[in-house]
Amino acid sequence: MEKDKIISFDNEFTSLSNKITDADERAEEVKETISDTSELIDDVFMELQSIPGALIIHEGDNQLSDKDVEPIKLIMKDLSDPDLKGDFSLSAIDTVTAIAAGVVASVIDIVFVGTPEVVKIYKGGENFDGSRLTALLRSIGNGDDKLSEMLEWLSHKCTVPYDLSLKKGAVIPNNHRLRNPGHDPMFGLLFAIADIILDTTTLIDNEGNLRIVVRDKEYPPQEKYLSVIYYLGHLLSDVCTSRGLPIPGFFMTQFFTTGDDSSSIARIAEQMYKDGYDSRHMISMSTPVVIKNLITDTYLNLVFEDESSQFDSIAEKEIRNNKRTAYKYRMRLVSDAVSCGGNAMKFFLPPTMGNMTALNLSEWASLIHDTIAESKYQLRDKSVETALLRV
Repeated sequence: MEKDKIISFDNEFTSLSNKITDADERAEEVKETISDTSELIDDVFMELQSIPGALIIHEGDNQLSDKDVEPIKLIMKDLSDPDLKGDFSLSAIDTVTAIAAGVVASVIDIVFVGTPEVVKIYKGGENFDGSRLTALLRSIGNGDDKLSEMLEWLSHKCTVPYDLSLKKGAVIPNNHRLRNPGHDPMFGLLFAIADIILDTTTLIDNEGNLRIVVRDKEYPPQEKYLSVIYYLGHLLSDVCTSRGLPIPGFFMTQFFTTGDDSSSIARIAEQMYKDGYDSRHMISMSTPVVIKNLITDTYLNLVFEDESSQFDSIAEKEIRNNKRTAYKYRMRLVSDAVSCGGNAMKFFLPPTMGNMTALNLSEWASLIHDTIAESKYQLRDKSVETALLRV
């Protein structure tokens, strides 16, 4: 009788043999996978090495040759000091064109704009013929034509309660529009509406103080609802009169006074207004600026190539537009410097010799505006441009 075996060695050896066989098969699979991976890595390295300027460093390399280090130096220099395509310098022809535009503006300012000085008084009237352009503008609306009739009609229909021309210590007929903020073409609407609704007159007195005079007669209630229309109508009726309208914002000069001191800003500005430095002369002063900008803009339209594409991103279009805008203002800045230099010569040299009405506010305002625009471009955020140029 055969005894039962405590351990069946045949079964155990068979099971162990099967496991060893499975392990060998898995080892072969892993070996094949490692071989495939190694080949893939080699392919990747080959592709990387084919890229211009690429540098592949293998483990175990202790030193880099000068040939290997040079690309790294170039990349680090480029990162620390990027040469953005949006940054540029004016070429020689750009500079010459801008200077020529400034010279043309200076000639127009000296010859045609001149000064609006009162040169003579006759039959109780004043003759403003110091400026050819301003004299031409002053001839408009002062005849027997339809425009003159319309302005006369507006003068009668659009009477306003704040049009006070005589107040002791404050205004007289030849300065009341300068001293009355309601006549200002830029800020006057706010003062005019308030004065019409409240039946008041806002003035700047001889001491530079803002005074509000309450009117005895109340303005008709139905006309208060049309205060804007009455303000505009009254403003138009005053444009072509002898004194005209002050330059926009010029009333603020009347706050800078020291009583009867003729050298104060308020008294100098008041005398300039009396000599014809009004809104019509402001149009004359703007003529050189308009022509100067027209010359530079025309030049840019002729030479600036259109590099736009329908596949450009929004950022790329913005960068290109910024560059063109900056190009325009940089050229204008050069022409502004030339034209303002010409205006300074006009101010200091004969025949004006320090006459304040010789100053061209439009040209100096253009210089300030273009300087701010150029500064904003130089201080712009360059991170987007830098990122795009690295792609």
